[in-house]
Amino acid sequence: MIEKKYRDLIDKLIQKSLMKKVSWNKSSRETEYYVHFKKGSFTVDNWVNDSSVYVDFTLRNANGIEIVSQTFEKESNPEEFNYLFKLYKAAEESYIKVDETISSIINELDEEDTVGKDEEDVLPF
Repeated sequence: MIEKKYRDLIDKLIQKSLMKKVSWNKSSRETEYYVHFKKGSFTVDNWVNDSSVYVDFTLRNANGIEIVSQTFEKESNPEEFNYLFKLYKAAEESYIKVDETISSIINELDEEDTVGKDEEDVLPF
């Protein structure tokens, strides 16, 4: 169970993330996102291991010392998993810039000019 003080923090992160007011970054882990604050940092991650799905968060102080870290498995703790997964999805969409990308492409398609690039190998992958 997530303590109230951490729930309050997560609630605010979800709210501000959905408002596009949190600058999420991607960590060296493939599915982990983080945000730095003046006095600490917060990470959220989602992964699959042995056919189980997990989500976790970690809060660290300004010195990088872990204050709290909790992991929830989807099947055994669905309520906490789903709650924290909302933050994970908000962080992921914020980092990937889903809405901004779609909006920009739609605006470009609405213009009279030809769209697309004729260059080869312009994809970033």
